[in-house]
Amino acid sequence: MAFDSLLFGILHKFLGVSGILDVLIVFLSKYLPYIVCVAVVIFLILHKNVREKFYMFFFITLSLIFSRGIITEVIRYFYAKPRPFEFFGFPSLISESGHAFPSGHAAFFFALAFALWLFDKKWGKWIFIFAIINGGARVVAGVHWPFDIIGGFVVGGISVYLTYLLLSPYKPKKIIIQERLNANE
Repeated sequence: MAFDSLLFGILHKFLGVSGILDVLIVFLSKYLPYIVCVAVVIFLILHKNVREKFYMFFFITLSLIFSRGIITEVIRYFYAKPRPFEFFGFPSLISESGHAFPSGHAAFFFALAFALWLFDKKWGKWIFIFAIINGGARVVAGVHWPFDIIGGFVVGGISVYLTYLLLSPYKPKKIIIQERLNANE
């Protein structure tokens, strides 16, 4: 926890430096996720094949349910880590409740990024970038520790892997994830 506190202290120092920066932190930690979700909906709408679109939607949805709805909540049930603003007793820029580890936002958005990356590397890379920005902003805002974000990254990856194992036998013939990965490299 000492290293986590040290990293948190370094990032949290950006809070209160400027009113504009504080507004930016609130936007990135609270509202950027909505923009990312709209972008993913646009990605799915733009995909032409209906069967592939349905498979991708189901794959992404199941990954998100595993990451945010199941794995994160099971970990939080057994491991009650306080949020930084609760631990240090300062007011947070955004209101949050519940345990900190792993970050539910990070688990959700990294699962989204991993899943999208399997279907389209370019879109997946952008979602990874936005997930990192959102996680960093939530640390600066005081609602997460850096390791909470790393935990969310791991949970997101595990959930997509589990979904891949469950749904691989049912994927449409045109969607061959490994071929797309190799073709985009």
